[in-house]
Amino acid sequence: MDEALKILDLDRKDLNLAKVEEKYKYLFDVNSKEKGNSFYLQSKVYYAMDILKKEIEFLQKVKQDKPPATE
Repeated sequence: MDEALKILDLDRKDLNLAKVEEKYKYLFDVNSKEKGNSFYLQSKVYYAMDILKKEIEFLQKVKQDKPPATE
């Protein structure tokens, strides 16, 4: 998780799906083999995006499944 945040240059407190996708699209394009860059870096960007998307989905599910607080 920490490495994925570093790869996409995101902060845990600002984590949301829109920012993850924005950073992913930019970094994936910049590192494309067609532009003379590294497939290795492109794959690191892809897996970082995948990890963060799964984390966001998990946190949203936990938030939805959490029963309301009773007082």
